Amino acid sequence: MSILEIKAAVRRLLPDAAVSDGFLPFGIGVETEADIAPLFATLGGCPLAFEVIDGDFGEDASLPRIVSAAEKHGIPKDGDKVFGFYFGDGEHDPKESLDIAVAVKKKCGKKGFRALSPGEGGVFSTAQLYNERVPAKGSVLCLMPLPGGAKAFLRVAAVQDIGFFSDIDRLRPAVDPGKGMLPVKTALSVINIAGPEKAGLVYDPFCGVGTIPLMAAFRGFRVAASDVSPKQTERTAANLAWLAEYGRYEEARDAKVFKLDATIYRPDLPAGSVSALITEGWLGPAQREFPSPQVAETIYGKVLEKYGAAFKNIYSALAPGAAVMFAMPAFRSGKRVIRITRSQMNKARFPGLSLQLTDLSVAGEGIEELRGTGSPSVLYGRKDSFVLRDFFLFAKKG
Repeated sequence: MSILEIKAAVRRLLPDAAVSDGFLPFGIGVETEADIAPLFATLGGCPLAFEVIDGDFGEDASLPRIVSAAEKHGIPKDGDKVFGFYFGDGEHDPKESLDIAVAVKKKCGKKGFRALSPGEGGVFSTAQLYNERVPAKGSVLCLMPLPGGAKAFLRVAAVQDIGFFSDIDRLRPAVDPGKGMLPVKTALSVINIAGPEKAGLVYDPFCGVGTIPLMAAFRGFRVAASDVSPKQTERTAANLAWLAEYGRYEEARDAKVFKLDATIYRPDLPAGSVSALITEGWLGPAQREFPSPQVAETIYGKVLEKYGAAFKNIYSALAPGAAVMFAMPAFRSGKRVIRITRSQMNKARFPGLSLQLTDLSVAGEGIEELRGTGSPSVLYGRKDSFVLRDFFLFAKKG
């Protein structure tokens, strides 16, 4: 499923505002349960699927109005063990959402279920709803803001099975404890954004322990991976072999993994065979303190020099129009963020590659766009992260 197909499915019932990015779970509007499975199999982040109960709820978000709407639609349902409510903007006190859930419980007069309290920002995390077995064991309602001040009244219809992603974190045989590894869902998100051709090949020239190749194989893409370190290629091969046995993913079994310094040598890949190059390479020397803009610019220059050398060697293997997505370092201290700007990135002058504007419609949890910085990239970082990953998307011309 391409990025555009996913984007169209996400927006089928709800406008752009129904997708909340940043550190919140984001929702997708679906018409039938049959739509949910293929979307959940391709999305990174922590998605929830919503049933639209009232797509034109209006602007009144008072407690009596919400309680009345829940009662009108028969929610909580008979047999529910849990019930919850939250505001989709993530800007409300959790107690406010809990008070509404308790008021609904009192109003409906039903017994045998408990009201759930949301977490930070008054929002339920996907993990919380997954562990509470929503919607099988209960109902959770959401009031989602829409453009113009209106709101949509939604019910959580499905929660992504996060058990698979947990298994990858816990069970894959090879990790690199000395480094901050790319989270598997972030890898899945950037693969989606790059949008490789299904018949093509995804290549990671700085594969590390193989998180990007692993998730590319999970998505059904053919995979090639290399690294200058033989230890890392061994780890990548071990992880791909594990995935092949775990889920019978033939793409993982057939992956090509080899030792190579991509900044010096050309990979042994057929000309025009790579439909997407997706990688997190070297993010620069370790920083002990928040760098000045001048220091950051020096780091960017060194990182871009390595990427430029690698892209030159790999260029002939890229198919016309192939996506090239890679991570740059960014730095955060409190609310201050230093990241490479678009003008700085344009100075990299990767021959034959053109900078693209990334599409955040399915970016997912933990991925945010910092608007107004002059950067068209996707920024990932946990809330307490000092060094962030700033993903840029290029495409081969022609």
